[in-house]
Amino acid sequence: MSGVAYSPQGNQLATCSADGPIRLWNAETGECSHWMIDHRGWVRSIAYSPRGDHLASASNDNTVRIWDMSGSCRHTLAGHTGDVLGVIHSPNSNQVVSYSEDSTIRIWNTETGVCDHTLTGHNKCIREVAFSPQGDQVVSASSDCTVRVWDTSTGECLHILIGHNDGVKFRRIFSGR
Repeated sequence: MSGVAYSPQGNQLATCSADGPIRLWNAETGECSHWMIDHRGWVRSIAYSPRGDHLASASNDNTVRIWDMSGSCRHTLAGHTGDVLGVIHSPNSNQVVSYSEDSTIRIWNTETGVCDHTLTGHNKCIREVAFSPQGDQVVSASSDCTVRVWDTSTGECLHILIGHNDGVKFRRIFSGR
């Protein structure tokens, strides 16, 4: 398995793996309620929106997909030229950020499916991204040994953090509400 996520309400789980489909599960009964099969490659990452009204998935087919909770694909987000390794939502659920082996990060509008910004500057694979709590910045970690801080409204790189001697990867820390 490559990914698992709880819905914000805690009543549903989403799972994904190299076998293709995303599965939605009832967290109390363990019953599978939906299969989502539109990706044509390994689904690497899944993330619920903070509001719980949709799910985003990232795949080796170079796309991101936005799904509604009935399992229907609302948007297919294409533009990356390499495997999409991960996806996260902004704190307000209005944006999705995807990161790829193509060394780019893309900021997508979840309502329209349009790419608002393509963030370029890393020269190797992006390993991880995170939103600031306010959603006004994204930080990216790369195999190029740098961390970059980006403005989400302009796509401008605000800071390049240099000092690591190996590729940087950070972990999201679970914070209960």
